[in-house]
Amino acid sequence: MEMQKVSATIILFLPSPSIGKNDEDCIPKMQQFLRICTKYSPVNLGNGTLSGFAPEKGLNPTAHWKRKVAPDWAKVIEGINKPGTIAAVFATKENAIACFQEVLDAEFGLSVNISTSVENAKQVGKGCNINRHSVEYALAFNDPHNHLPNSQILDLSTIVWAWDGFF
Repeated sequence: MEMQKVSATIILFLPSPSIGKNDEDCIPKMQQFLRICTKYSPVNLGNGTLSGFAPEKGLNPTAHWKRKVAPDWAKVIEGINKPGTIAAVFATKENAIACFQEVLDAEFGLSVNISTSVENAKQVGKGCNINRHSVEYALAFNDPHNHLPNSQILDLSTIVWAWDGFF
């Protein structure tokens, strides 16, 4: 596999389906989501226990420079056998937009999240003619916080986020 030049890291992921809401027949949908993603040159995909870069015995900090870099997407997809979060990582906005559009057209009935910068998320949404409905900020340890929205917006975001799990 030839390494792609990374112009933007964009992760499309399906959060765990909600028990009793949209978990019925979710495994084939999750597998189809990943099959769609493989069409658009992901740099990785999988879930918390499986990825295209299978675990190997004898890994150590220097193993990554000698490691075989040939993902087995089919093995990952077939390994999805229970509900859970799955994700695909893309190195370019163009691939992420094309993939996201096909995922939207498939109408899985499952939530799709985008993990990237706010600007990249806007561009992916714009490329698919949809508007994002929320945003969550993750800040670096030593972030000067000079690029955040005003305090009222942050307070509201924090309140919505804090209560999200209770509805």
